[in-house]
Amino acid sequence: MESNKVDVRRTEEELQQSEEKYRTLIENIQEGVFIIQDSKLQFVNEFFAKSAGYTVKECIGKDFREFVAPEDLDMVVDRYYRTLAGEDIHKECELCMLHKDMNTKIFVNMNLKLITYRGKSASMGTVKDITESKKAQEIFLENDCLALASKTKSDFLANMSHELRTPLNAIIGFSELMKQRVPGELNKKQANYVDDILTSANHLNELINDILDLSKVEAGKTELVPEKLPVTQAINEGLTLVKEKAMSQKVKLKVELGPGLEFIVADKQRFRQILFNLLSNAVKFSKPEGGEVTVSTMKANDMAQISVSDTGIGIKEEDMGKLFRTFQQLDMSMSRKYGGTGLGLAITKQLVELHGGRIWAESRYGEGSTFIFLLPNVSKNEME
Repeated sequence: MESNKVDVRRTEEELQQSEEKYRTLIENIQEGVFIIQDSKLQFVNEFFAKSAGYTVKECIGKDFREFVAPEDLDMVVDRYYRTLAGEDIHKECELCMLHKDMNTKIFVNMNLKLITYRGKSASMGTVKDITESKKAQEIFLENDCLALASKTKSDFLANMSHELRTPLNAIIGFSELMKQRVPGELNKKQANYVDDILTSANHLNELINDILDLSKVEAGKTELVPEKLPVTQAINEGLTLVKEKAMSQKVKLKVELGPGLEFIVADKQRFRQILFNLLSNAVKFSKPEGGEVTVSTMKANDMAQISVSDTGIGIKEEDMGKLFRTFQQLDMSMSRKYGGTGLGLAITKQLVELHGGRIWAESRYGEGSTFIFLLPNVSKNEME
């Protein structure tokens, strides 16, 4: 008789130890664990309670429906009763748990199975917080949609630009013939009208060309033909394009070539476009009394660093973040005074990055600006 009592006591101790061991394991697992019986929570671990914003004591006895977001409630209830009925359903699903604040939603992956708990049927489950991975997935999908929208926009703009060019070229061509008096003489008022037509048409042509260039780059249709270009020659060709405009605005053009940089690797046409955009901006935003624009070069490790500096009006510190954005003028007064499409710097940035380089700007308002970009370079020895 005494022996039986000892055996029972030993069995109870072993069961208690076993229960404590499993409880410790469940409490330390990095997933929520719960048991539902008669629609009420009979057990939850610390992780489950904390995730939902409760204490363990607050959770016990609550109806499980209080922890499920409204949009997933029907699905969870259906799975709960089908599990109790012994149906062979897929044990894993995703749902939104509802936080204690009744607003915050927690994305979880839930597993549910049928067990016997205290002599009655119950559902035991685990929930794993997948909120961060879900958000990352949503951001990934959103970025995919944005990329597709951007490509569609670029394709549309490229096609529309070509369609607009045909009638515009006719307007420019016939206006130039009229200005040259080919069809016959014009009176003063007619001549002024023709000048206005040509000015507006050329401005529109500039805008269309910029849109076409930008849309080609964004749509991945711009193909570079890199070659080794002598630095001095490439820069002088760029300066020639703005020489007349600089003279008319009393702007002096200067070149400062650093040692050890004789060649760059770039698409000749696109490099000329990069340099022209920066030089024409520097000249455009010069002060009324004129000033200086300096192109300087230096070797920066395995890259060529080229800078375009001016002594113009400069850029306000709060406007620096607006540079290189499409269709972005720093303010409306500048747009009215200086004109432009607001695409030049955006195109320049895209072309520099297409070469494997990068571009940035430095400026002091009222004193001038410097635009610096990096491109691959080769040494004279490699050229030979």
